Amino acid sequence: MVNMLPSTDLFIEAVGAEIYGKTSHFEIAVTDSREAVHNSLFIALKGNNTDGHLYIDQAYTNGCRLFLVSRNWFKDTKNIFSDACYILVDDTLSALQKTAALWCACVSKPQDARHGKPLVKIGVTGSSGKTTCKEIIASILAVSANVVKNPGNLNSEIGLPASLFRIRDYHEYAVFEMGINHIGEMDTLADLYKPDIAVITLIGTAHIGLLGGSKKHIAHEKKKIAKYLNQNNGALIVWEDDEYRDFLLTDIANAYTFGPRSCLSFEGARDLGASGWMISYNGKEVLFPLAGSHNLLNALAGIRVAELLKVNTDDMLHGLAQVEGAQSRTAIFQGKFTVVDDTYNANLESFTAGLALAKQLAGSHNLICIVGAMKELGDQTQSIHEQLGEIIAAVKPAHVYCYGEETHFTVNKAKESGFNNIIVTHSHEELVQNVLTCVHEHDCIYLKGSRALSLDKVAMLLKEKAGSHAS
Repeated sequence: MVNMLPSTDLFIEAVGAEIYGKTSHFEIAVTDSREAVHNSLFIALKGNNTDGHLYIDQAYTNGCRLFLVSRNWFKDTKNIFSDACYILVDDTLSALQKTAALWCACVSKPQDARHGKPLVKIGVTGSSGKTTCKEIIASILAVSANVVKNPGNLNSEIGLPASLFRIRDYHEYAVFEMGINHIGEMDTLADLYKPDIAVITLIGTAHIGLLGGSKKHIAHEKKKIAKYLNQNNGALIVWEDDEYRDFLLTDIANAYTFGPRSCLSFEGARDLGASGWMISYNGKEVLFPLAGSHNLLNALAGIRVAELLKVNTDDMLHGLAQVEGAQSRTAIFQGKFTVVDDTYNANLESFTAGLALAKQLAGSHNLICIVGAMKELGDQTQSIHEQLGEIIAAVKPAHVYCYGEETHFTVNKAKESGFNNIIVTHSHEELVQNVLTCVHEHDCIYLKGSRALSLDKVAMLLKEKAGSHAS
């Protein structure tokens, strides 16, 4: 069986779906009508702000002919395309999840296309570093094997199941990240995927307001991934210096850690600044192109997975050399001045790592920071933003421009700590204007904040002003 594709029959088996139209196979499943094209399945999800059923016409115009829809919508609509196929279910999200789980289970079994071996599934979770760690692991394994991964950061209770339909019978490894922002979501995701190896990158403060209000609660939720590991030889890997390491590894049959002391043949790494790290491993060296101490830890997580899977040294090092940073995750652009675009999202731990990197890159020149608010912190909002103010005061940038209501706490605490070159701004335009009035040649500008603040747009404008290129 070669290149087995998911089909409408799966939905009949998984949830008792009705099929209106001709039975069809599909290559990818999408929830955005702009991505719905020929040979795709468009999943019409009803959310708090909109209803995917409203975008079926647009998906059809883009070439899509297969739609997962609710029975109620189908019963009431008068706009049915005669050359399309409709999968009718009671709840499209539940149908997506249950059918994706069935597909994952079927295609994970031993297949002729992978020489009778089962699919090896790696799951990556944690408060920070999931996407980068996933990309590193996938890059290492892809040197000598067929690998599938979720695109971008499609790691939620919607994104993960939609991505699982990308698995084929010839894939030897699957590397999927799993992100949670509410209690119970890890049970949903891990039950869908059932990884063989799970990596927890870090227990931090991301989404702390939605995950019980403490890092201990977050650790408890993240550890739930271990319940769904392969019962024969499933393994859990956590950071050797995580403050919840012992809790995470308690009662785990195959427990491992990653880090400079844990990786078997890791001999050290030289910091090359914006160029990344020169990693020494088993008597050989490789240039790992992602900068920052946090990315070195991500590399060591990838190395530890490779060691468990007995990847040979040359393939491992080749995979590390080929890693490309995910867009807007500590991307460094160098022109008249340096722009460190770390705008994808923010939590206290990633802010700490990013500020340290930016300070290093600035060297003897000025460091200018655009600091956006962090969201979904609940009762911890004031405390965490105040901690950020203390960190900024310790780093002592030349100028700091904050954006977002919650950063008032950051400004006040930074000033209490003796750092006064910090203000709150109220628009993207004000941010850009303030930065451009104080930046000089060779200075370094660092941007980070919650994705909801759209600071990536500010970063783009500043990169254009710098006449920059990615390093």
